Amino acid sequence: MLCDNSWCRATNLAQAFYRKAANGGGPLNKILWDMGRDRNHISSFAFDRLSKFNRQAKYGAVGWRSFDLFYNYHEKIKPQLKGNFEGWITRHWIGKFENRQAVTNRFKVVIDLLVAAFSE
Repeated sequence: MLCDNSWCRATNLAQAFYRKAANGGGPLNKILWDMGRDRNHISSFAFDRLSKFNRQAKYGAVGWRSFDLFYNYHEKIKPQLKGNFEGWITRHWIGKFENRQAVTNRFKVVIDLLVAAFSE
């Protein structure tokens, strides 16, 4: 994982510097932000090249799409996964993603609290 993260960081920075030079400048942070939200940008061969769901989690990180993907993983996404490499890599990255589990658990706690509050 660390190797993959370091590789992604290096290749993304190289691409960002290239885009900065080719497009006449602009803030590097903005270029990196746009790259991360681009549906066609691939940061990691192992993460978002091989799995459309992992790619959706990356580019949808600032909106509801990633939340929907993580929260409904077991009901919507997992049944669609096949026994191929894409299915394995998605189960590995999203299925075991600790943040996904934390968001899901917090959402369930909030729902339980709201139900209890409205039941009184």
